[in-house]
Amino acid sequence: MVVWLTAALAHADGGTNTDLARAKEYYMGLRFDAVLSALDKAIKFENRYSDMVEIYELMGLTYAALGHNKKAREAYGRLLMIDPEHKLPDYVAPRMGKALKEARAEHSKSGYIRASDVAPASVTRGDPLTVEVRLENDPLGMVARVRVSYRQKGHTDLRQTEVPAGPQARIALDATILENQQTGDVEYWCTLLDRNGSELGFVGSTDAPSHISITAPPAAVILATPPSSSLMTATTAPTAALDEPPVYERWWFWTATGAVVVGIAAGVTYALWPRAPAHRDDINYADGPLTK
Repeated sequence: MVVWLTAALAHADGGTNTDLARAKEYYMGLRFDAVLSALDKAIKFENRYSDMVEIYELMGLTYAALGHNKKAREAYGRLLMIDPEHKLPDYVAPRMGKALKEARAEHSKSGYIRASDVAPASVTRGDPLTVEVRLENDPLGMVARVRVSYRQKGHTDLRQTEVPAGPQARIALDATILENQQTGDVEYWCTLLDRNGSELGFVGSTDAPSHISITAPPAAVILATPPSSSLMTATTAPTAALDEPPVYERWWFWTATGAVVVGIAAGVTYALWPRAPAHRDDINYADGPLTK
């Protein structure tokens, strides 16, 4: 939503436009030609919003005083573009305000300058921080650039970025404005500027800025490694084991089998072989001497 500031509420900072000051002096002295000459210089200055309101108002009054009604309507038309509800001081003669009424009727259908901003409510720290300023209506083509002013909430360090105006002007902000903090709020407002850098209106303000919250990135999720025993139950036998020959085709099987057979044969032969007489010490003489 575009915010139009009255002269009383406009920014108080910035330099003084001496040419505008001279133009007001000339007007009070009824030196109307000198007024227009001074205003031609004043409008090329980088003016605050309140100065631009005064320039277009004084320009319209001067042309009306000179009887140049068409030029007065043009000046008032630009005045209404940046201050749609503008009213002339009560002391101004009705005929001086006639061109303002005509300009209001002329531009009531086309509308006045209108702009809005679009930005995410929050972003993760490390992600791009972008504000989009949409120039929705500018019948006289007065807006040339858009400035975004931003700062960390609660801090006075102010940063500004400008880009050409357009239906969708995207402006990248410096996300490192949070410095070493992981989270925080960034507040911002937008200023519509003419080709000379003068302020034509605002989207938000220092007193009512928009906000973007910067949140911490999500914590990394580490998956636990299952124990080796569970891995073994979930796996199949190695392929190499499936390719090995059966036991009866291996050389060591038959070697062992032959050894067993030889052992058995040797045992049987030993059992059937005739034995020699026992040792003489084992003979029992109880029944008398041995006879043949």
